[in-house]
Amino acid sequence: MKKDQNKSGYRPYPLKRLISGYLFLVILALGACSQPEQQKEERAKGQVQSEQLKTVTIPIEGMTCNACVASVKRKFKSMEGLEKAEVSLVHRNATLTYDPDKITPRQIRNAIHEVGYKADEPITETNR
Repeated sequence: MKKDQNKSGYRPYPLKRLISGYLFLVILALGACSQPEQQKEERAKGQVQSEQLKTVTIPIEGMTCNACVASVKRKFKSMEGLEKAEVSLVHRNATLTYDPDKITPRQIRNAIHEVGYKADEPITETNR
């Protein structure tokens, strides 16, 4: 039996390590590690852009697992003009917020085809 072990074999987690982990998470959650000036500029830029953004939902066929969802999301992240992308395995679709000056729903559908899935016509399209 080791010196920090009791009779049942329980070894307590070092308190110092536990506290430092919690402090890191609290600091991260409060945003103390972020750059406030950059965030203000991004927010101001986002407010101007949000007036011209559109949202579209595109059905996707062929996704069978979370790896499929991840590959579609990875493709979306590489595309300029997509502001937000939510891919649902359960609903078999992608809901995307995009800038119509930079990208079109047809280009988004083509990107889904490039990854290896079938993308149907958008079922909803709205201004944001």
